[in-house]
Amino acid sequence: MAKLSVKQQLLASFIVFVVSNVVAIATPWNQYKMLFMTPVIVFSAFVGILISKKILKNDDKS
Repeated sequence: MAKLSVKQQLLASFIVFVVSNVVAIATPWNQYKMLFMTPVIVFSAFVGILISKKILKNDDKS
């Protein structure tokens, strides 16, 4: 499991929030929106963690 600092967690959460909102607004059909949004949220969380680890380096040696 990835150990992230608070700043890294906030950045990853913000990335997931922005991506999921953009996709939800851009998706015209409401019937299957949640089935479509689940993999989008999971994939954006994975990418958000990678980006936040790359941008905000964790310097504590624990």
